[in-house]
Amino acid sequence: MRFGLRAPAFDLRSAVFALLLAFVPVSALTIVSQFAGHGEAHYYGGPIPVGVSSIDLIFGSPRPTTFFAPFFVLDLLITAVIFYAIGRQVGLVGAIAACGAAVAALAALALAVAMVAMRFEDVGLPFPASSYDRGPLPAASVLWADMVIWAVTAAAVARLLGRMTSCQSDIDMARSSDLSRPR
Repeated sequence: MRFGLRAPAFDLRSAVFALLLAFVPVSALTIVSQFAGHGEAHYYGGPIPVGVSSIDLIFGSPRPTTFFAPFFVLDLLITAVIFYAIGRQVGLVGAIAACGAAVAALAALALAVAMVAMRFEDVGLPFPASSYDRGPLPAASVLWADMVIWAVTAAAVARLLGRMTSCQSDIDMARSSDLSRPR
């Protein structure tokens, strides 16, 4: 006799879809964080930095960068696992929620870029990353965490809306069956 919950079966199509969705925000973060750093050399890419960049558009020092592709693939896989979990958790609207999560992640990155352009000292929400001095974590890793928070929030909203519409349809169906019963 088995106790506990049974794990849902792995869905390869959903996993490939999550991987493709994860590619866009991870690539965008890698590109943007390469150019928007601080100091002589800064880490870029997230959640695990993929290299050190000396390209600094703010202070103007174009130098070559390093890039370690296995870390980029690892970043991609970590983000894809999160998007896959979001899609599986939300249910029928999982694909829509995963797309919404990717869009929300890009919105978080766009917000950080806009904040840098407006010369804010701290950029990103809900976790701010300093745009002028180095913190304990690379700024790109903090921005990746912001992207994940926004993605999970978008998925939670999609799930809530899905449940609300499902509950409303259940209520409507119950009302129609009550009206059709003879009294």
